[in-house]
Amino acid sequence: MKKILIINYYWPPSGGAVVQRWFYITKYLEELGVECFVVTIDEAVATFPNIDRAMAAEVSPTIKVFRTGTSEILQYYKKVQADSTANNVTVNNDQLDWKAKVARFIRGNFFLPDARRGWHAHAYRKAKELINKYDISHFVTVGPPHSTHLAGLKLRRAFPQKTWIVDMHDYWIGHFNLPIFYRTRLANYFDKRLEEKVTHQSDFIMVHCRSAKRKLLSRYPNLKEDKVHIHTMGYNEELFTPPNTRRQSNAFTVAYTGSLNSNYHPEVFFRALKRCIDHFAGKRNIVFKFAGTLAASIQQYIADIGLSNHFDHLGYVPHEQVINILCNSDALLLVNPKDKDDKAIIPGKLYEYLAAGKPIISIASHGSENEELILENKAGKNFERQEEEALLKFLIDLVEGQFKREDRNEEGIKKYSRKEETRVLFECIIFNRSYA
Repeated sequence: MKKILIINYYWPPSGGAVVQRWFYITKYLEELGVECFVVTIDEAVATFPNIDRAMAAEVSPTIKVFRTGTSEILQYYKKVQADSTANNVTVNNDQLDWKAKVARFIRGNFFLPDARRGWHAHAYRKAKELINKYDISHFVTVGPPHSTHLAGLKLRRAFPQKTWIVDMHDYWIGHFNLPIFYRTRLANYFDKRLEEKVTHQSDFIMVHCRSAKRKLLSRYPNLKEDKVHIHTMGYNEELFTPPNTRRQSNAFTVAYTGSLNSNYHPEVFFRALKRCIDHFAGKRNIVFKFAGTLAASIQQYIADIGLSNHFDHLGYVPHEQVINILCNSDALLLVNPKDKDDKAIIPGKLYEYLAAGKPIISIASHGSENEELILENKAGKNFERQEEEALLKFLIDLVEGQFKREDRNEEGIKKYSRKEETRVLFECIIFNRSYA
């Protein structure tokens, strides 16, 4: 039997979309006859942004999970940060006092590649022990936190004959959140050197989208194309088959799930939504439902624009409830951060949005991968921030029922199911078949 070891900081009971990736990959690898081992952090010392007990209860009992301690600074950083910004990137830099700004600078420039790097030594020791004890042939380092890959570099030296798979399911270099840590050129230089070591010494690299693969190959011209495998964040087909269309409300509901930070600048959507609500005043109740982490500045904007009576803020909810929200909504909002490189930012929620079968209202640059996927699958429309009139017209069309579900590219969407993507991963990496 093939054996694989996954070194992954974010494992249940940690919650959020990032956890679902390897939660489901391991599930489907087991179905394909692979024995899975997981090295993760002990919940008691972890700095998880969210907790999801329901997902923790669903972890297969046959997956062997080993938890370690840590020496990461975030547990101390959180104590210093009285405003709880240690895990909170929804806070604007201009809303922070000087102490918080200094703390962010230290975190972003003296702890590379990230402030959880203190865990990788603990993970390495446990992983080395397990590889020796169980004769494991493949090991995976999962980032973020990308400091996990430092454990991979040590394991590479200890086990040069083993297969090392690096999963970069979010950007390492050039991530849109890095500027909030006041990163210097020197810090960026050393960070890039670390990424370069990892990409060249590993055997395979998993990335989350087409743009990520293009960027990596462009940054490292000597990197072979068939070494980089696209494995999207995908969706769990079991939750969407048959398509879930149950409704619990007569109101027309637009939903957003996940984080909406201050640098996303979604104001154009709320302006258009307010105008749409005014257009249907007395004829149709329209509600914006939000599940996740919302920046205080955006909450204030929603109130200032007069949308409070049409705003349902649920906060963070377990993944099962997220699926219910998607399936009980009439349309789904997708917003990219306002960033010079937003064309390459692909929110993991997009794939579940596609699977839910509800029209997607996307706010991103034209030519972005978001727009590309939405248009390919006839799943909605994308707008730039200056296109308020076109966005308003689309919202009115949605409320009036002009967008038909039957027009969607169902076959195109199916290839993003996690089960199908894991099958491809299994064939390409476990059996080392060639792929692009």
